Amino acid sequence: MAWRGLRARWITVTTTFLALALGVALITAMGQVLAGTLSAPGRAPSRYAEAPVVVVATGELSVPVPGGSAARDLADSPGLSPAQLDALAQAGPLTLDHVFPAGGLGGPLTGRSLATAGASGAAPLTGRAPAADGEVLLAAPGTAAGARITLYGPDGTAGEYLVAGTAAPVGGEPTVFFTPAEAARLSPRVDVALAAAPVTVPGTRVLTGDARRVLDPATARDEEALISVNALTGTAGGVAAFVSVFVVASTFAFAVARRRGEFALLRAAGATPRQVRRVVLTEALLLGVLGSAAGCVLGDAGAPELAARLRGAGLAPDWFTVGGSTAPALIAFATGVLVALTGAWTAARRAGRVRPAEALREAETEKRGITPVRLLAGLAALAGAVWMTAEPLATAPAELLKRKQYTPLAMLLLIALAALAPLIVPPIARLVTWPLTRLRGATGMLARASALGAPARTAATAAPVVLTVGLAVCLMGATGTVDEARAAERADRVAADFAALPGDAPAVAPDVAAALAAVPGARTLTVRETSVYDLEEDTVLLRRQARAIDGDPTGLLSLPLVDGDPAALDDTGIVVDTEWGRRVGETVRVHRADGSPVDLRVVAVIREGAGGNGAYVTAVHAPGAPIAEVLVDAPSADAVRAAVANTGARLLTRAEWRERALTGATSEVRLVAIGLVVGLALLYTGLFLVGTLAMATRERHAELRLLRLAGAGRAHVLAYLAAETGLVVLTGCVLAAVAGAVSLGGQWLALRGLTGDAAIAVPWPTVGLIAAGCAVLALGTVLTVALASRTREEAAA
Repeated sequence: MAWRGLRARWITVTTTFLALALGVALITAMGQVLAGTLSAPGRAPSRYAEAPVVVVATGELSVPVPGGSAARDLADSPGLSPAQLDALAQAGPLTLDHVFPAGGLGGPLTGRSLATAGASGAAPLTGRAPAADGEVLLAAPGTAAGARITLYGPDGTAGEYLVAGTAAPVGGEPTVFFTPAEAARLSPRVDVALAAAPVTVPGTRVLTGDARRVLDPATARDEEALISVNALTGTAGGVAAFVSVFVVASTFAFAVARRRGEFALLRAAGATPRQVRRVVLTEALLLGVLGSAAGCVLGDAGAPELAARLRGAGLAPDWFTVGGSTAPALIAFATGVLVALTGAWTAARRAGRVRPAEALREAETEKRGITPVRLLAGLAALAGAVWMTAEPLATAPAELLKRKQYTPLAMLLLIALAALAPLIVPPIARLVTWPLTRLRGATGMLARASALGAPARTAATAAPVVLTVGLAVCLMGATGTVDEARAAERADRVAADFAALPGDAPAVAPDVAAALAAVPGARTLTVRETSVYDLEEDTVLLRRQARAIDGDPTGLLSLPLVDGDPAALDDTGIVVDTEWGRRVGETVRVHRADGSPVDLRVVAVIREGAGGNGAYVTAVHAPGAPIAEVLVDAPSADAVRAAVANTGARLLTRAEWRERALTGATSEVRLVAIGLVVGLALLYTGLFLVGTLAMATRERHAELRLLRLAGAGRAHVLAYLAAETGLVVLTGCVLAAVAGAVSLGGQWLALRGLTGDAAIAVPWPTVGLIAAGCAVLALGTVLTVALASRTREEAAA
């Protein structure tokens, strides 16, 4: 009976099969991509490929805490100390390397000592090796041997050098090799020692074999890329799984609900409730197995194409590929079968519970109300969404700005609305359709009566619209709101007339800062980026962003002050944000970027902000940190421009600073990622919308024939169907707006508490296009099925 039933209902079967297969395919493909992010490809070391033993400082800060110690990697490694170098030299000669950021030739470079060029395989391809401190070996494209170029050291200071020779980039990293003496002058810290044999010295790490690869810049890039792809895939996979469960369960429930007449006949013919349930669950099992198997095949075939799209969009590195793991397909297959059975279980129980006489009555009219299981599920999801909003607002508002918080929150809201739709849709539909009562003619009145008289059909049709438009509003709106808030914070931070930033140089040179300070009537503030470490509640060692400033910030730096006075900042003080949980006058022990401890007095507290405003200390607490920017107020703009001319620094006015901060608040990569997630939902729910409407419209032949007998022409019937469908889509959009209002409303409150101001940023044109796409799909499906059904009836007559 189950097999014959599936063959007889080809629209229902096709819709459910495609929904299930596509869902399993998405989960399989995402699982394959996720499996590919577990490790980077094995590659040989490049920076020190020819060095058998490489020694570096551990660069770790360890702080005692109750019951043990807390440790974190230092933001600024102190390098190898003279004592460590002496101990290492006891075992044999050492070759020292100084690794530092450099600039020139229109882009960033890595500066290194010529003594280690051989260890990197950087032999001159043209020219010769440098013989004097004013010569370099350039392992970067674009410049020939014999050219004279301007290069910038790690502090931004410029120097003229002769390109004695050129070599291939080391591991794809543009590098400039200075003589050992010049490299030591530009960056005195010894970062790496190449030894002849492994030697154990406290505070150092000995790297041999493949372990040497941790020093390659590609290693850090690979790890960051894998984290990025993993986060994207995890979000997209979670959304795909959520949408697939939602769509498949809803499709089964709707399909079974439309078969009350069939179940009525089965019950009247003597079928027991258990037999009815068994028929429905057997159908679900057959569809689950077939659809899941097809989805696994489709997902495995599509995973390489998905990886290629991620590479093409810049979301994954060029080397990223997917493997042939069987685990994602097995998990997706089991998920698909479980979803099919779960989706049919509630409907099967409801179909099997009716008595024969009741079933015959229910076959004539649509049963109203909501099942207890669905009501409990909806209320539980709603309670979870309320808790996920209220709890962070009361304790840690910044949590609501994180993707891991607002993505599941949006899902819970949409689950709650979908589950409670039979209760919510009628009043919303009544409100939406009220204007039709003021129109002349019967079309609007009939459309309103039909939408209100069939709440289950209206709710089932509105559900995919709620899901698609709701995901777009919640996810795109949340991302845009957070990014806009962070961009506004960056834009508002500078109150000075001008800001000097690094251009080709890796930093603003000290002599540029001095020249700006010497401009008649000028007030300047130098800013260095650094980090400080703080023990939270004496148990957790946190690394916090910090800025080291030199000068009076009044009028140059705009800080969201809560308490205290930033102008009181001196070498014994610190400005913290509210995330620290400290008060003005309190003394806090911090560790600087090099790990050295210091006790500082809190002189001011500022708001945490959307991105975390961090801390402010004086420049004495960031020794060796380069100047990231110089803020300037001066009566003469020409004098300020002259001070930075031909220095490698870039000068921005306050207006240009704001434009730079606000432009492109949401990166293209993030937009592509969000588009991928929402696009999957749109594709999937579009299928559900088409299938649901096709099933519902085909079963309304009797209703449409009555309209024709009552005198309605074909145009009237089509207008009636179009008006009703449009009203249902509009109802779904209203419910999606409700979900967005709750989700984004929580973010708005969080931002108000964190920044004192907030603005919701929803990409309404994109949301409008998605809503219009749902409307076009819905109207096209209804009218196509109605016309096709009428054509078949006329042909039969």
